[in-house]
Amino acid sequence: MQAIELLRQVSTPHGFLATPTDRHNYRRVWARDSVITGLAALTTDDSQLIETFKQSLLTLAKHQGKAGQIPSNVAVEKNQVSYGGSAGRVDATLWFIIGVEQYVRHTGDTTTQQQLQPAIDRAKHVLLAWEYNQGGLLYVPDTGDWADEYTRGGYVLYDQILYSRIQPQVSELIKQRYWSDRYWTSMISPFGRSTQFDTFANVLANLCGVSSPEQAAAVDHYMAEHFAEKTHYLLPAFDPVIQPTDPSWDQLSNAYQFEFKNKPYHYHNGGLWPMLSGWYVMDLVQRKQRNLAKQYLDGLHQATAAGFPEYLDARQFQPGGTPQLAWTAAAVLFAEHAYETNAIAGL
Repeated sequence: MQAIELLRQVSTPHGFLATPTDRHNYRRVWARDSVITGLAALTTDDSQLIETFKQSLLTLAKHQGKAGQIPSNVAVEKNQVSYGGSAGRVDATLWFIIGVEQYVRHTGDTTTQQQLQPAIDRAKHVLLAWEYNQGGLLYVPDTGDWADEYTRGGYVLYDQILYSRIQPQVSELIKQRYWSDRYWTSMISPFGRSTQFDTFANVLANLCGVSSPEQAAAVDHYMAEHFAEKTHYLLPAFDPVIQPTDPSWDQLSNAYQFEFKNKPYHYHNGGLWPMLSGWYVMDLVQRKQRNLAKQYLDGLHQATAAGFPEYLDARQFQPGGTPQLAWTAAAVLFAEHAYETNAIAGL
């Protein structure tokens, strides 16, 4: 199956499903998944897929929470709305605002923009409330974003970078507080700074212009040293892997809804995510590192040759998690688009 075919398969009148696979709560319109899929749809100039992106945004706005928060996911046919599991999902609101901005910028659809503006205003208002101390950074609860079964919370870098696309002054706060010589610190909490490497956050820091050229090169060096050939040019969500002997294992092993997924080298705990490779290809192309971009694009193609898995385990390199994930297919599309045209999907 081609990537664009999967996007058509998950298209519904209410927006993009995360997957056609009926597993757990995946077969729903998810905020982050549908926006990332929608960003890929914009690169295709396929009118039907772009319309599905619009319907995703309208569905999310329709089910906006009382405080202004955007739902994590919506099962329209079942009339079920989730704003998170054990904690709310901060990044759902962030991705929604980014998605509306990019959709309107690409299409010029001011009618939909006006229709969604009240939802945008309410969403921005709740984000200000989530600053809590009015310090300019969002405070994210444990499991409060895409790493929804992982052990992190506080001032999480990934969420701050998304927030900087909405509030540009946040970029300066990130530059002042998060750099740690070799890479960007994944989070700051009242208890200190994390030493883990957050791949998505570091790639987004490069892609969104938070990193200086020297900092981006340092991040590249870390990734070349720890990933690259060792991981078949695929990327883990976090590094290093949390092992059963580590102090945070007990907390990690209890952070799940349906079943425990974070065994060592699986899921967020060292599993290799093709979706992340797609973002890194865009970052590398933007910085004119085409040879390295081609290696990661080839790794992405190899990982998705037989389908579009959620992740691959980092020992046997076998597909894991939910199969036929839309944002994995989306990563293929925007990585290919970047490499072939030197144009970067908007964020």
